[in-house]
Amino acid sequence: MLTKNSSTTTIVSVETTKLLQKIGFEPQEAKVYLAVLTLGEATVTDIAKHAGVVRTSCYYTLQKLQQKRIAHPYVKRGVHYWGVEEPQWLSNWLNDKKATLDYIMPELMAMHSTFGAKPSFTYYEGIQGVKQILQDILQDKNSLQSMSSMEDALALLGRQFRFFITKRVERRMFVQFITNRSAETEKIQLNDGKEHRHTHFLPPGKKIKNMNYIYGDKIAILSLNKKMPMGVIIKDPDVAYTQRILFEALWQQCYHYSNDDMHANYTAGP
Repeated sequence: MLTKNSSTTTIVSVETTKLLQKIGFEPQEAKVYLAVLTLGEATVTDIAKHAGVVRTSCYYTLQKLQQKRIAHPYVKRGVHYWGVEEPQWLSNWLNDKKATLDYIMPELMAMHSTFGAKPSFTYYEGIQGVKQILQDILQDKNSLQSMSSMEDALALLGRQFRFFITKRVERRMFVQFITNRSAETEKIQLNDGKEHRHTHFLPPGKKIKNMNYIYGDKIAILSLNKKMPMGVIIKDPDVAYTQRILFEALWQQCYHYSNDDMHANYTAGP
């Protein structure tokens, strides 16, 4: 069913445009769709003006939306108009896509198991990129090994890093944690039991400035440089396995520099 709202000069929401892009709309498709949705029915000229795009480009975008069955042209009293499907139609459209994906998923998984996954390397830039890496760690839900600077992480991310810790604890993701020794990290160590963590400190004179995580078949390396924060995720079982061996060796070395009396009855995870 096509929308039949009255004409208005409401400006298309930038935030809504970005959200539509997340479900598969191209940037201009989102602008044009929202413009038609607001206008209800309109000529290409009016739609282009409302969406803030060139008329010829608008017409091309409407044709693309028509191919996706989202927009529809029609003639009314000799004038060519365009309309779009109601918002609920988009929900049904996405559900259809998910149903198709669910149907072919067994075949895709069989192909993946047969040929295996290739190692991957993904680069993330800026504070937002660092947050994306932390979100990936939470989604993995595996136990972790981490060698990280708590002070630098809090200085760069503040409440966002504390939120990451809270979510990790809620998901009962155990972490073996190697960090710099300071008054702050000694306080943090006191809460190891209830925060699903086992903390060791680096030897005197040794200090790290970044964050490193090993989880599942991935490793994440994050720079906490305030001028240019960035990070990478490497997905490769062999690389992750090697990094675990190196981590465990350092873990044993750091044991002698850590206050482990409180951990006497605490069993570390893998």
